[in-house]
Amino acid sequence: MRTNKLLAIPFSEKKLKITSVAADLEVKNGETSQVVLEIELEGGPEKLQAYEPKIRRTNDVLEINLELDTNHVSFVSLARSKVLRVNKAIITMPPTEELTISTVSGDLNLSAPQCQDKLTINSVSGDVNLSNVECQEIDIRTTSGDLRLNDVNAKTQIKVSSVSGDLLAQSISFKEMRMDTVSGDAVIRELSDTFRFIQFKSVSGDIVLHMAVLPPSRIEFSTLSGTVKVGQRLLKGVKGSFDTAPKPTTTIKINTMSGSVTVEATKEEQESHEDVDLFADLIKSKRATAEQVAEMMRLLGFDEEAIQKVIQS
Repeated sequence: MRTNKLLAIPFSEKKLKITSVAADLEVKNGETSQVVLEIELEGGPEKLQAYEPKIRRTNDVLEINLELDTNHVSFVSLARSKVLRVNKAIITMPPTEELTISTVSGDLNLSAPQCQDKLTINSVSGDVNLSNVECQEIDIRTTSGDLRLNDVNAKTQIKVSSVSGDLLAQSISFKEMRMDTVSGDAVIRELSDTFRFIQFKSVSGDIVLHMAVLPPSRIEFSTLSGTVKVGQRLLKGVKGSFDTAPKPTTTIKINTMSGSVTVEATKEEQESHEDVDLFADLIKSKRATAEQVAEMMRLLGFDEEAIQKVIQS
C-alpha cells in the first residue's frame, strides 16, 4: 500500500539538520516559519498510520530523521524494510543560518535554499544536484554518487570531497575552493574570475577547469605520471610553479598522481584590477595625461587592450 503524508513542523531554531537513508529528497525554499514535509510512504496500513519522523531540538538545532522505523528505535535497513519504507520526500524549508543534509543511497535535489552561513551535504551513493544556491560556505562529501552544481555561489569557500563520483559544475563562484578526489572526474565550466585560491588533489581522476577570464595567477603543480595543462603550457611528471602574469592575485594548487588537470580560459589577464585602477586614477587626478599613462603602460608591458580600457575609463 502506498500513500502520501503531509506534516508541518514549526521552526524557530537557527540550524536545520535532515537525515535520510534511501529516500529520494527534493528540498526547496519556503517563506513560512515551518518545515513542511510531503512524504511518500509504502507499507502496511498500521505502519503507514503510525509513521512519524523523529524530531529532536537541541541548542538552536532542529534535527529531522525521516527513516526510522515506527518503533523509533532502529534504522530502516539499507535494503529498505518490507514493513515500511519512505520512497521520497519533498521538503519545503524556511530561511536558516545553517543547513545539513545527510543521505545514504537516496538522490538529493536542492534548489534555492535560504541558507545564510553554511551548507553541508553528506552522501554515500546517492546523486546530489544543487541549483541556485548561495551561502557563505559550502561543504560537500560524497563517496560514489555524482555531483551536479548549477548557479552556485559560495561567498567564502567551497569544499568538495569525493572518492569515485564525478563532478559537473556550471556557473559557480567562490573565493576559495578545495577539492579532493580519488578516481572521480571533475568538469567545471563558466567559473567566475572572483576566486583567489583553488586547490585540486586527485589520484587518478581528471579535472577540467574552464573560465572566460583567468586572473593573474600563480600555478603550483605536482604530478607523477599525470599531465597539467594551463592554456598552451603542457607539464608532465614534474613539480614546480610559474606565474601566468606579473603580480599574481590568485593561486591555483594542483597535486595529482596519474590524473590530468586542464585549466582553460578564453583570456588570460596580464594585469590586476588594482594596476588598472592605479593608472586610471593618475588620469582622473590630472597627475598625468592619457598619453603619458599610455606610454608608461607600454613600457611596463601592458597590451593595447588594457591601455585602451584605462584611457576610456
